[in-house]
Amino acid sequence: MEDGRRNVRPARLLSALAVVVALAGVAFGGWLIWGGQPLPASARNLEPTGEEGRRAADPLAVADFESGLESYAFVRSWPEIENMQFLSPVEIETYEAGGAGAARVAVSSRRPEGKVIAAVVQLRDRNAAIAAANALDAYQFEAGFERRYPVPTSVQRQAEVFPVNGTSDPERKPVVRVHYVHGNLVVRLELHANTAEDVRDRFGALLERQLKVLPADG
Repeated sequence: MEDGRRNVRPARLLSALAVVVALAGVAFGGWLIWGGQPLPASARNLEPTGEEGRRAADPLAVADFESGLESYAFVRSWPEIENMQFLSPVEIETYEAGGAGAARVAVSSRRPEGKVIAAVVQLRDRNAAIAAANALDAYQFEAGFERRYPVPTSVQRQAEVFPVNGTSDPERKPVVRVHYVHGNLVVRLELHANTAEDVRDRFGALLERQLKVLPADG
C-alpha cells in the first residue's frame, strides 16, 4: 500500500503539469498569430473570417491591395487608427460613440489608379456598427461627396467627390469612399484617384477585393 500511495502523487503532478504546458502552448500560439503582441481585450472570442488559407485566423481581414503596400501591421486597435490622422473629428466621434475596439488598416500608395486606404473597426455590437456606418455615410454629403452606386454590388454606401472649377483647391484629386457592415465591423475603403476615370472604371475591382475577405451584410 505504501508503494501505491507513493506513485499517486507523482502521477497527479505530471497530469497537472501537462495541462499547464498545453495552456501555455495555446497562449503562445495566440501571441504569434497577433504578431507577437498581447491580444487586445476587444479582439478576444472573435470568430475567424477571411479567405481560406490567407490570414484565416484574423477576424478583421483586410484585402491585399499589393502595389506600394505600406506596413501597418502594428495597428491592432482603434487608438492606433485614430493616431494615423486620416479621419476627421466627426468621423472619430462616430466610431467612438459606437465603442470602437480592435482594428486593422491597409494603405497601398502606388497603385496605377491612385492611393488606397482600407480600415476595419470592430464596434460594440451589430446595431452600433450599422448606426456608425449610416452616420459616416451621411457625413460624406456634408463633406461635398455625391452618391454613386457601382453595379453590381452589395454595398449601397458609396460616395464620390470631384474637384469643382473655381474652388480654392483646383489640384484636389477625385476621391471615392465606401462604408459597409460585416457583423459588428465597419469597413471603410477609399481611393484617392489619379483621374475621374480611375474612380468610375477601377474602384469597383478594389471594392470586390475587400468584399471577398469581408462580405457586406449590412
